[in-house]
Amino acid sequence: MSNILQAMMGAAGRSQTSLAPEYVIIGGAFTGRVDAYPFDYSTGFGTIVTAPASIPSADVVDIDKLGDSIFLTVSGTTQNAYPFTLAGGWGTRVDSATLDKTAFGGGISANYMIIAQNDNNYAVLPITDTPTFGTRGTDIARWGDGYCVAFNSDNTYVALGGQNSDKVRVFPWNDSTGTVGTVADTYNSNEPNDLVWAPDDSFLFVVGDSDLYAITWTGSAFSTVYTQSLAGTGNSVAVTSDGAYVAVAHRNSPYLSIYPFSGGTFGTVVQPTGDDRPDGQGQAVTFSRDDSVILVGHQSSPYVSAYQWSSGTLGTKYSAPATPPNAVVDAVLIY
Repeated sequence: MSNILQAMMGAAGRSQTSLAPEYVIIGGAFTGRVDAYPFDYSTGFGTIVTAPASIPSADVVDIDKLGDSIFLTVSGTTQNAYPFTLAGGWGTRVDSATLDKTAFGGGISANYMIIAQNDNNYAVLPITDTPTFGTRGTDIARWGDGYCVAFNSDNTYVALGGQNSDKVRVFPWNDSTGTVGTVADTYNSNEPNDLVWAPDDSFLFVVGDSDLYAITWTGSAFSTVYTQSLAGTGNSVAVTSDGAYVAVAHRNSPYLSIYPFSGGTFGTVVQPTGDDRPDGQGQAVTFSRDDSVILVGHQSSPYVSAYQWSSGTLGTKYSAPATPPNAVVDAVLIY
């Protein structure tokens, strides 16, 4: 998830009547590769939006929003973006120039998209909310396969997750020029599948093979690291707008875990039970802007689940979409 969307979530209040999600967008390996649904707190998923005339060029692994445009990180070498509004639906697909290798993950700032590539440098692409892609900028040198990308709240630092040593690196970032400075700090976690900043940038949350890490960030370097064991490999991580809860989608049942978090302490886990569990391995997770809905993408039908959430309580699981995707959902956004 981009820092821009996190900032919008952080600025939002918690009133369900004054601020409701407008739509859900999911991406993955299903037939159309990207779907959109209106979403209402009372009724859940609405009627699926007509698919874009030209579907994404490869399976979708990450979704970000900038203005009225949706930027997709896809598992090919050409990245995609669409104008999108609830009233107007999908606009014409816009493509980036061809990159070097398959993309594993990505993230956006106000002006740039960084793509984590397989066995190659992190590619830097200028973007606008029209949407457009500009000419590729200066790459960020690889130190192994690139996995994930997260900008902090004011786009002054970018965290990159990759393979081999120093699996997490944080660089100073110049959002005017699209360039990084000398690496600020590193952390050799388990291989990171996803990472996200706390809304106030005080922690970087990282999920790896078997653990959730909360790495204290002083503003220029890492400090104390706090660790929470997971029920299987963590695939995706999200944090509420107040930083009080951290959600993880993971491989083993119950596939979704939410942890209270305060001052470096993880509290008692909250998990769905019985038929309320997601159907199969959790692939992606996010909160709504006001933190009252949790959205999960997973590996088995109906491939996407949504839950009410309120101050540490996991509420009703919404009914599945009437027209669900037909294969795994790897990326989710609710806005």
